[in-house]
Amino acid sequence: MRKFFSDAHDDLDSSDPRGSSRAKVDLHLHSHASNVTDYYASNSFSIPESYSNPIETYHVLKAKGMDLVTLTDHNSIAGALELLEAGFEDVFLSAEMTATFPEDGCNIHVTAANITEAQFAELDRLRGDVYAMVA
Repeated sequence: MRKFFSDAHDDLDSSDPRGSSRAKVDLHLHSHASNVTDYYASNSFSIPESYSNPIETYHVLKAKGMDLVTLTDHNSIAGALELLEAGFEDVFLSAEMTATFPEDGCNIHVTAANITEAQFAELDRLRGDVYAMVA
């Protein structure tokens, strides 16, 4: 996994977001990979959460001044993986996970940012119990 922020900043170029302790990034963006949600109305009419193309979204975000890019698709890292597969190096994996409180079945969204594919798989496996997922 790439490390975007260094623990020692003295010898790094401050114009490089990877060498700074601050970077501009939007942590709540969906792409066409958010095509299945836990919302009854959306699913019953086959309405995706977003129609955005990850590559086009990347270019818009960079033009708007974002230093790093991630997509937080619903229970999916497919959009962000598409960016990494396209060769963009300033991208990290994230997802908006729907997790459930086991005692009453109530759903909540939890953002998992800067995760690996293995971590995503484990979060996805555990999301039926929000307590286990965030432990």
